Amino acid sequence: MDPAQARLYFQKWRWHERNSLPWNRLAIHREMARRGAFARRPIQGNVLEALREGRLEVGKGTLFEPQVWITAPGAAHVRIGRGCFFNIGVMVAAHELVEIGDHCMFANGCFVTDASHRFDDPDKPVPWQGFTTKGPTTIHDNVWCG
Repeated sequence: MDPAQARLYFQKWRWHERNSLPWNRLAIHREMARRGAFARRPIQGNVLEALREGRLEVGKGTLFEPQVWITAPGAAHVRIGRGCFFNIGVMVAAHELVEIGDHCMFANGCFVTDASHRFDDPDKPVPWQGFTTKGPTTIHDNVWCG
C-alpha cells in the first residue's frame, strides 16, 4: 500500500472506529449514564462529540440497541425525549434539527432525517452534490416507527 492510500485508510479507520476505542466507549457510557440513558455498543456516529457539545440531547430511560447510528455534524441538533427505544440499525441523521418526542419506538433499520441528497446536477455524482433540507423533522410523543 502506498503512503497516500495508507493515510486515507487510517483517516477512515479513525473516523469510523472512534467509538470503539476503549476510552471513547467509556466516555459515551458515562455521558449516557449522566442522562439516565443506555447505549448497547457499538453505537455509531459523532455521538460523543455531539453529547459533549449539547447538540445531542437524550432523555432519561432511552435505550439504544447495537449499531444505532446518530449523526449531527456542524451545528446540527438531535433531541430525543424520555423513554425512547431505538432497535438495531436505526439511523438518525440531522442536517439542522431532528426532534423525537417521549416514549417513541423505532424498529430495526428505521431511518430518520431532516435532509436529502441533492441531485440537481446531472453531470456530478449524487454523493458529491451535498445535502438539502426541507427544515426540521419532528416526531411527537408515543410514536412507533417501523
